[in-house]
Amino acid sequence: LSLASWGTACGEQQTTSSLSLLCSGSVFRDDEWITVGARDVMQPSGKFYHEVILGENFDAPQVGWVTDRFKAKPRSPKGVGDNGEGWAANGARFLKLHKTSQSAHWPKRWRVGDVIGCAIDIDGGKMSFSLNGTEVANAFMTFEAEGRSFYPALSMAGHFVMQILSTSWRYSPPDGTFEPWSASGAFHRPAAPRIAARNWELGI
Repeated sequence: LSLASWGTACGEQQTTSSLSLLCSGSVFRDDEWITVGARDVMQPSGKFYHEVILGENFDAPQVGWVTDRFKAKPRSPKGVGDNGEGWAANGARFLKLHKTSQSAHWPKRWRVGDVIGCAIDIDGGKMSFSLNGTEVANAFMTFEAEGRSFYPALSMAGHFVMQILSTSWRYSPPDGTFEPWSASGAFHRPAAPRIAARNWELGI
């Protein structure tokens, strides 16, 4: 995954292919809680599916979507689902989030290697999630698009992979009407170039 551009402050178009760093400071440390999104695949309508594979040392995950009105803020403690422009599931704490958090029981707590399926019907105003191919009814959410565009996003510490390309999906979407967001992309946690990371460690 090549680094397309790099900035030092949140919201400065820090991107790796189609994953943009939306919030937090450096991403040099794997234990840093960050917010990222596939901003390049934003859509105003349609039915789309993607997956997130939870990696080593993941923590405090909030997996879902944000809109084109989501505002990036440096080192913000607010992530996907913490305001009116995002929706997320957190199966580690049995929550679903939009502005506030609500209880949403999952079959089990999320673990390393779990595959979280995320399906959105923008025109129908419906969002659903699955765990390793099994739909989780308690995590279902509804919304009003209100002219906004949407794209996949997440907040968490640790490692993850976002599976955008349909041929990379481990499981099927809810039905055959759901499409991939893009014709390419398995996106990992953004990482800084080695020299920049070293300078950061040295305080340069």
